[in-house]
Amino acid sequence: MHPSLCLYKKLARVHAAMLAHRIVGLQKQSRLMVAVICGFILLYLASAFVLVYASLRYLNTHFPLVGVMVIERLLFVLFGFLFLMLIMSNAIIAFVTLFRNRETEWLLNQPLPHRDIFRWKCMETCLLASWPFLFLILPLLPAYSLVFGGGLLFNALLLVLFIPYALIASALGISLLMGLLLIWKQLRLLLPSLLSLAALVYWSAPKAVSYQTLSDSKPIDLISQVLRDTEFLMSPLLPSHWMAQSLIMTVDGVYSHVIFNVALLVSHALMAVWLLCVFISHAFYPCWNRVQTRRATRPTASRCSPRPLTRLSDRLARGAEVFFARDTVALVLKDHKSFWRDPAQWSQFAIFFGILAIYILNLRNTRYQLDTPFWAGLVAYMNLAACSMTLSTLTTRFVFPQFSLEGRRLWLVGLTPLGLRGVVLVKFYSSWFGTAAITVPLIFLSSYMLRQSPLQIAGFTLLILSMSAALSSVAVGLGVLYPNFKEDNPSKIVSGFGGTLCLVISSLYIITCVVCLAIPALIPLMPPLTAVIPASLQAILNLGGLILCAALTLFIIVLPLRMALERTQKMEI
Repeated sequence: MHPSLCLYKKLARVHAAMLAHRIVGLQKQSRLMVAVICGFILLYLASAFVLVYASLRYLNTHFPLVGVMVIERLLFVLFGFLFLMLIMSNAIIAFVTLFRNRETEWLLNQPLPHRDIFRWKCMETCLLASWPFLFLILPLLPAYSLVFGGGLLFNALLLVLFIPYALIASALGISLLMGLLLIWKQLRLLLPSLLSLAALVYWSAPKAVSYQTLSDSKPIDLISQVLRDTEFLMSPLLPSHWMAQSLIMTVDGVYSHVIFNVALLVSHALMAVWLLCVFISHAFYPCWNRVQTRRATRPTASRCSPRPLTRLSDRLARGAEVFFARDTVALVLKDHKSFWRDPAQWSQFAIFFGILAIYILNLRNTRYQLDTPFWAGLVAYMNLAACSMTLSTLTTRFVFPQFSLEGRRLWLVGLTPLGLRGVVLVKFYSSWFGTAAITVPLIFLSSYMLRQSPLQIAGFTLLILSMSAALSSVAVGLGVLYPNFKEDNPSKIVSGFGGTLCLVISSLYIITCVVCLAIPALIPLMPPLTAVIPASLQAILNLGGLILCAALTLFIIVLPLRMALERTQKMEI
């Protein structure tokens, strides 16, 4: 057997044993928590399948011709943006896996070829980046198959084609990362100019739709406009086009086109993997040296000429010492600098803010629906749910791993005057204020753009502020209860049992609060229900929803934080 294949086989056995050990370790966890997580996963699969199936069947039944065109175009849009997200995800995860991973450092110190280590880590990156997206589309496309009669062949082809589809995206993402690292010094000087040019092009570009006249347009005109705006995703040069076209032709029974598109996907995947393993792998060790050298020289450089962000944080810290204890300010400053020194953290944070900007800019597209009180109220509560889910994403992805990232230095942090109990409280308050500083302006601005009343804006702002405290308590509390000190990759920490449980509890809490507040508020806006439900009962429902939401929020704030504080007293470090 070839030495490289022998190495991959041994590493695969080690990782399989580690995975088996983690699965066995789940038996030591609370069975109730495991059952809740499994139930939530099954609930997502079932609810997503039912919703997509009902929507596709409605379009196919009531709009036989136009509905099929829209559905097929949505399939191209789905795989187009999924391909883009896969490239970005692979690039971010590859940076952590290749350059900020202790296992990679250990392997590089062994008498092993650097290119073999690079190839193995590329396989690991592809698996880590691809399986969440497969899980995302798993309940969606079988619904499409059931509506249009694709059968088992459609579902089997989906699983088979996802492999070359993901391999192409992974090769492009890793190649993009290596190219950026090689030219980073030159690119860093041009980055402000490139961002300014991109913003100028966006704002000066002609808008495809005049939203002032959108409400006067006919439905067929709106559909035509949507089809024209998504025409770029129909390019036959895109792997997403080959993927979507293969599935559509499978349903139509045109198997010659299916074979052709499958051959395109497989051949380009093999070519991409070959280029990555043969040529791009040569750049791995020089890039690794550059990254490690930059990390080694950063403290000296920062002492000689601090960066603007460092100078700003130091000035804010000196000002905060007037109101807070110095040890508290020092801990917050440490977490702040650790966050911005990790590209895997701030790069995902930047992407997150980019998605928020797109969401805010597209809120104006819903204005033409706000003339009807019911739709105005429904859109307002959907915006509340979107902002709440944004808050949940922030706390789960960036707050939950903070305690685990202390790692082996936890004993040193525990020796500070704050102690572990004080460290947990400081992380909670800093998380609360940090997430509120993002989501409170978000809900205020989005509610203002949706032309809500001042009373509604104030109520939603207060609700998001209290939700920030509740979700921060869940993330910090579960981060202490289920730490992972052996892992230095935040993505892997979040993917564990504690991160999944944090996401489940946060989602259930948000759904409960939004439903309890939305249903009583929307009942008076629906005349059929207003005639059946008396005004006194509507008032009781409103009051009950507010009380239940407030009680649940208080419970969520107190319980996880209290359990975490009790855990710190028993924790051995």
